[in-house]
Amino acid sequence: MPSRTMRDAERHLAGLTRVAAFLFLISASATPLAAQIGALKKKAKAAAGITPAAQPSAQPAAAGTGGTLVLDDEVIKRLIKGFHAAKAEREAAAKSDTPYGRYIQQEAAYKAAKPKCDAASQTWPQRLSANQGLMEKNGRYLEMMMAAQQKQDTAAQRAWGDSMLMAVDASCAVKEPQQPPGYYDSRRDVDARAEEAQLKAADMDRRELGATVDRAIAILENAPPPDVSPSEKNAVERQKDELNRLMGREPPPAPAAAPPPTPAPAAAPPAAAGSGLTDRQQAAAECMAKNAKKNEAEIERLGEGVRKAAESGDNGAAMAIADSIRQIQSAGCPSL
Repeated sequence: MPSRTMRDAERHLAGLTRVAAFLFLISASATPLAAQIGALKKKAKAAAGITPAAQPSAQPAAAGTGGTLVLDDEVIKRLIKGFHAAKAEREAAAKSDTPYGRYIQQEAAYKAAKPKCDAASQTWPQRLSANQGLMEKNGRYLEMMMAAQQKQDTAAQRAWGDSMLMAVDASCAVKEPQQPPGYYDSRRDVDARAEEAQLKAADMDRRELGATVDRAIAILENAPPPDVSPSEKNAVERQKDELNRLMGREPPPAPAAAPPPTPAPAAAPPAAAGSGLTDRQQAAAECMAKNAKKNEAEIERLGEGVRKAAESGDNGAAMAIADSIRQIQSAGCPSL
């Protein structure tokens, strides 16, 4: 097989450089771990759906009296029952067709898709390097996206960017959701229902529940208040695994080993004064931009289909829907 000419080699290297720059832009930074005691306590209170309460001296384990309850086995069972009731209410709300439910479902789809996209992005340069035709096509997509950016045509820029992402892997089309209108009101309704269910199941009022959670957390953190009795410590200890799980206090998984450092991607060459496209490419870009604007609602609908298919692991269906999006975008446009 004849070797590449010097020009082919330079074009090949330039294509890899652009791909590296693109992947650098879409990569997300890792979120730092936080396991401080104060943060865990705050998380447990959030799981309970309550606000901090004052802690008067302990009272007998009678329901609804407004005092701090003695943490015997019966009170701990009521506390656990309340946590389960709140959890069930939130899980049901997450499946509902409400602003809160839709956002939670989309967030779950994004969290499931992101590791797949990240893994595919790691091998994307190698896959491009092994397929000159794919590299040239991806390079044209990148040129179109940059040209749209220069013209401040956000619809076309988004369309070309999505085409590049879907070429990497169908999971890359699943974008991090934005909280929709009405989300906060919907979430407040869920919080109120979860709190009501928890209080009813635990047979406590808000003050009792807050004080009981505070007291249990203090024992779990080996920092009990002076008036805690040995029997209370034993009651909490017997249920510590379930209490930690329900209050979100499970220890975080060990962090993965950091990958070896990689060289920073080379900067893309500065853009020329013009778009850098041939007349045919310019005509195709303008045509696809018009199609994207004209069919924006349909493209958004199909994009949701791509996200759902990627969430279920059906990459074949996701790619088929992605092809439908490309056909809508390129209908009647000059071939590239």
